[in-house]
Amino acid sequence: MTPVIEALFVFAAQFLYVFLLGLQQLNVVGRHYAAAAATSWCLGVFGYYLTATIAVHSSPDSGSLVWWAFTTAGVAGICFAMWVHPRIERRFKKEVTQCSQSAK
Repeated sequence: MTPVIEALFVFAAQFLYVFLLGLQQLNVVGRHYAAAAATSWCLGVFGYYLTATIAVHSSPDSGSLVWWAFTTAGVAGICFAMWVHPRIERRFKKEVTQCSQSAK
């Protein structure tokens, strides 16, 4: 596997992990219990995958490229989580409101 492909695997895994951490934080602060539980489970899965990805796909040749992919993915992941969370929240609030109004 080439160093670029290794870096892409690491970037993807770290991006998803930090994205989930951001969602988890926002869900906890917002006291969204079900969403916090779901993101917690996903964090376990991606944390396991992230460790395995770095261990398997990191070679001495790709050193600095993998490091840059890992650190850059963290920045991108948290910013994306902050951008997407309010949109997810609005979507689910709209659905909950519609369901509660139709139940009356």
